[in-house]
Parts: sequence; structure tokens; C-alpha cells
Amino acid sequence: MFRALGHDRSSILNGGLPHWEANGCTVETGEPKPVEPIEYPPPFLDQEVIRSYEQIISNANRDPSTEPIAELVLDARPKGRYLGTDPEPRPGLPSGHIPHSLSLPFTAFLDTNTYKPTPTSEEVTYTTLRSPHKIIESLRSALGDERLKEVMEGKRGVVTSCGSGMTAGVLWLGLKLLGVENVALYDESWTGYAARESSPIVKAN
Repeated sequence: MFRALGHDRSSILNGGLPHWEANGCTVETGEPKPVEPIEYPPPFLDQEVIRSYEQIISNANRDPSTEPIAELVLDARPKGRYLGTDPEPRPGLPSGHIPHSLSLPFTAFLDTNTYKPTPTSEEVTYTTLRSPHKIIESLRSALGDERLKEVMEGKRGVVTSCGSGMTAGVLWLGLKLLGVENVALYDESWTGYAARESSPIVKAN
């Protein structure tokens, strides 16, 4: 979201606060210290890094196997929801997937870690991004060698999607860390897509 609005000097703490604490780093409590105000340019929305419903529908009518212009839509939801065999967590919303989209659950880009804050406390579980090599292998499993090569060489665009536009950001981040330039995010994702009765939905037979 920060990058889409032009905030280029933005970062993510890999593993969040649990990973910070697991490495013995210092933490503070109490009220945060005041920050001196600075001049900041007005934010702007980079239309190249998001996709609208209309763009997704247009892309769904293209077959990636025969049309190089077709973008690859990567669905970050669990496989069962993608296939339509498991229900969506939002009442009344059908499961399934966008035509020609590919399943790549966001957990494929993450490692699960644990640590104990103290010797007698319960374990804390947190996730971190996998190594670039492991992310590449997850992409290879979802895309195949040929499409992976197209993506890495910038010859094929990628759009990440999920349930509501949140975990799609995990796939987006992993791709950007690999140096993939042509990657966007479907902002409203499945919630907006499946809520429209006219949307084509594919389910497993």
C-alpha cells in the first residue's frame, strides 16, 4: 500500500516484533517519543501497481497459453477455496477462482518459526519470508519452468490476488524481492470479484 501511494522509503521488519525479540534486540515501553514534523510530498496512486475489476475481467478472457499479453493471476488463498471445495469465510460468498488464475497460497512464501521469550514461558510462533531460492521453487511448482522464466525476464506480467487484498501482498513482496518488475495487485480481490453475480467463477469438477 505504501509503495502504491508513492512512499518509496518504506520497509517491512521480516518476522515482525517476535523475530526482533527472538534475536535479543532491545524493546521499549511507554509513550513513543515525539517526531519532528517534516515536509512530505502529497501521495499519489500509481495505477500500474494495482488492477481494477474491469482489468481482471478483461484478462480472464485471455488464455495465457496462447496470448502473451495475458497476465498471470496468482491466487494466494488456500487451495480448497481456490478449487471451490472449501467455503469462503465470508457468509454468502461463493468459493472457486478466476478463469486462468493459478493457485499459490501465500504460505508457500513463508517459514514458520518459534521461540520462548523466557525459559518457562510458552512458545511464540511467527513467520518470516523464505529465502529467494525457496520462493523461486514455490513459483516453479505453481507456474512451471517456461512461465517462471517469462516472469523473471519481465516478459509476462503477474497479478496477485487473495480474499480481500491482504495476503496477496505477501506474494507481491516475494516477487519484488526476486527483482520481478512487472507485478501488480488486484486490490479488492476475491471478495469484490465473487460478490458480483456476473463474474465467471471456475470450480473443481
